[in-house]
Amino acid sequence: KKFSIQSLPKPLSEHVKIEPKTLGLTAIINFGGWATDGRVKHLTKKLKNYIETKGYTIVGPVIVAQYNSPWVIPPFRHNEIIMGIKEEKSP
Repeated sequence: KKFSIQSLPKPLSEHVKIEPKTLGLTAIINFGGWATDGRVKHLTKKLKNYIETKGYTIVGPVIVAQYNSPWVIPPFRHNEIIMGIKEEKSP
């Protein structure tokens, strides 16, 4: 099912914003369970090392995406760490 910004439900909180984002070329690592600070730091380092060994350059901030409500139990949670990378390999 396809959604657009206009067809999404309006957030119930004024602190939630829905904005379009163009990420370009990205490298992503998926993981389950809770996205604790320690896990995020560990997996961010792992993804950075992988990107560097492939010769790409990281651009922009690290994005931590958590897709589940707080009530979903850890085995069924889906999270991602997303990093923008340059399309051309560094020398």
